[in-house]
Amino acid sequence: MEERMAKHDPDHAVVAQYLHEISDIEPLTADEETRLFQKLRNKDARDKTSVERILLESQLALVVKIAQKHSGLGVSVVDLILEGNLGLAQALRRFVETPVGDFVTYAANCIEDAIRKALGNSKS
Repeated sequence: MEERMAKHDPDHAVVAQYLHEISDIEPLTADEETRLFQKLRNKDARDKTSVERILLESQLALVVKIAQKHSGLGVSVVDLILEGNLGLAQALRRFVETPVGDFVTYAANCIEDAIRKALGNSKS
């Protein structure tokens, strides 16, 4: 995986460091995810920011995986990860308001959309 990135992305060291940093983040179980989304939907919740952070961090590896799939198409993996993270944040906001299916699938679609948009904008 890292070898492939080195061939395509001049920011390989930055991406490798990012991968190292997020590698310690444990994925959430379906029950944990459900409980956290219930907390976010609770109007009286005081720790919404920390709950959002946990939900977002649990999907950072998904962002990297999708970004790497699109590497070598004219946009650095670092920029694709940044765009994917924006798509992930948007997915979280939307999913809190209107949960449709499971969050991982929904997030993956939003991440893909954000990355494809960034790739399309780079051609302009």
